[in-house]
Amino acid sequence: MSSRRGTPTGSICSNSAVTGEIRLQGIPAAPGVVVGRIRILCKARMSEAVQPRRPAYGNLPRVNDNREAHGTGEGVNSALATLSDAVEATRTDIKQTMERLAQRTTTGEEAEILATHLLVLDDPEFIGHIKHEIRDNKRDPHEAVVIAAEAIARELEALEDEYLKARAQDIRDVAERVLSHLDIGPGAPCQDAATCLDFGPGTVVVAEDLGPYDIMRFPPENVIGFVTEKGSATSHSAILARGLGFPSVVGAVGITAVATGLEGKSILLDGDTGVVLLNPSPVSLESYGPRIEESAKRRSQGSLHLQSRERRVVTADGVTIEIAANVGSMQDAKLAAQVGANGIGLLRTELLFVGRDSEPTEDEQYEALANIVSIMPERRTVIRTLDAGGDKKIPYIDLSPEGNPFLGTRGIRLTLAHPAIFKRQLRAILRAACHGRVAVMFPMVATVEEVRQAKSLVREAREELRRAGFKVPDIEVGIMIEVPCAALIADILAREVDFFSIGTNDLVQYVLAVDRLNPRVSPMYQPLHPALVRLIQRTVEAAHEAGIWVGMCGEMAGDISATELLVGLGLDELSVAVSSIENIREVISKISSGSARELARRCLQCSSETEVRALLSRGGPCSSFP
Repeated sequence: MSSRRGTPTGSICSNSAVTGEIRLQGIPAAPGVVVGRIRILCKARMSEAVQPRRPAYGNLPRVNDNREAHGTGEGVNSALATLSDAVEATRTDIKQTMERLAQRTTTGEEAEILATHLLVLDDPEFIGHIKHEIRDNKRDPHEAVVIAAEAIARELEALEDEYLKARAQDIRDVAERVLSHLDIGPGAPCQDAATCLDFGPGTVVVAEDLGPYDIMRFPPENVIGFVTEKGSATSHSAILARGLGFPSVVGAVGITAVATGLEGKSILLDGDTGVVLLNPSPVSLESYGPRIEESAKRRSQGSLHLQSRERRVVTADGVTIEIAANVGSMQDAKLAAQVGANGIGLLRTELLFVGRDSEPTEDEQYEALANIVSIMPERRTVIRTLDAGGDKKIPYIDLSPEGNPFLGTRGIRLTLAHPAIFKRQLRAILRAACHGRVAVMFPMVATVEEVRQAKSLVREAREELRRAGFKVPDIEVGIMIEVPCAALIADILAREVDFFSIGTNDLVQYVLAVDRLNPRVSPMYQPLHPALVRLIQRTVEAAHEAGIWVGMCGEMAGDISATELLVGLGLDELSVAVSSIENIREVISKISSGSARELARRCLQCSSETEVRALLSRGGPCSSFP
């Protein structure tokens, strides 16, 4: 077998004559192994889009023209009208994409990102800056969008707050969507991945980078996976790939150069280990054969093994672990029921509030929640109260500007600051509890006082409903452990609630002071850092000592490389994207709880994430992968 490893510098520019296997190592982003045909996506960048070309509005002078730089002539009005049409077309496009996703999504992340993009379109600073460039600097709409978006994005990137820096990409993503709807003349770069290429069956997309919007628009009947040069396993794109069931690898340096000249040739990508094989040899195909067949089987069934009833999950030595689903819509819940999930471990409610001009009424919330609860009435549905603030702005909830919103008024802080809104949601949740087994969960809890205030409002909401003639059952009340201080006082908080759910996404970045969406520090985002392992252990022990159950609903719960460790640490429940449920079940069925506890004990003695991962790779159920 002829085998070569692609160089990190991407020095191989043409491989048209290559017949041997080429191996690249990237970062595993979404599980599964697929073999398909290479399609290279050369996605135009904003910086390229601003290169001179025929102006769409030739009567608009440039800034350096010797003409009056101000005025509102016919050309300006025409340009503003065209901009308005493009913005509205973008808004419609995003909403239609949300509707399409509702028919196939397995996570609420996609809709949350698109809802954020809708808010960008309504941002007066963004739209106002574009109009300023048209009115005052006589830019054509295309140039105005690029210049305004880049100016705002660079301002965000220059801030000290790492979270706000990462929001620059949202601005650029929305700008690209607006550009795709502008008439910018012949020679314009293709802005839409869904129309740039004719994706045939069995396509594996190869690209320098992909944005969330690109991935959401891939035709699922043809695209079976993707691999990129850039990106991290914690990026929005990677999270969406996992939710939508696209096996994927990111950070495969040099992949586009290596793949040049191999368009349509065979490629194998292993989303579990990060291995990418171009022109895979017969030996490799045979070695990967069983896993390729298993991934194909799951994909042919919509990435799910459909079941008509709940499936219990037990370790090899008989310990039961509940595997629940993270959902954001009724379609998600239906898929969770079909796959036999043990319940819904996280029902996001933010989507009821975003993308609209006013707060949803209590009845609207009740109807939406009741419909979801009714899908699996005998299985527990954990409803998280409004987790807004930070990255999730609600336009009709008045929030003063904050220098660091990610550490500001968000989660439980926001709802306690708006008790009327909070109580309307609580009443809707309590009413929905008449249709099934419901639990309520509060996000971003940091203090005992917050828990007690929230519980007091639950009692008030219950009494108001009873006085109004509603029959209101008792429900479990829990909190998310995603703030370090909550993990440190877990023994105290456990006396106040019925359960914990560990939200690892925020907990990791708060403990390590790392923004998981910032590519410059993303390597420091380490979910298996010994500090996190110890906080999880502390939380689990505190919960069990108080006689309450503890689950995990963050990204770490769906990471099969960490499953044995989590079982060993004593988690009672793992709540994951629906597309990950079968993989987690399979791994757990091969685990001995006794061996898992010993593995956890050894991991707790490690001094770095590298040591933890080394232990997991040697002792875990995934160590036999090719």
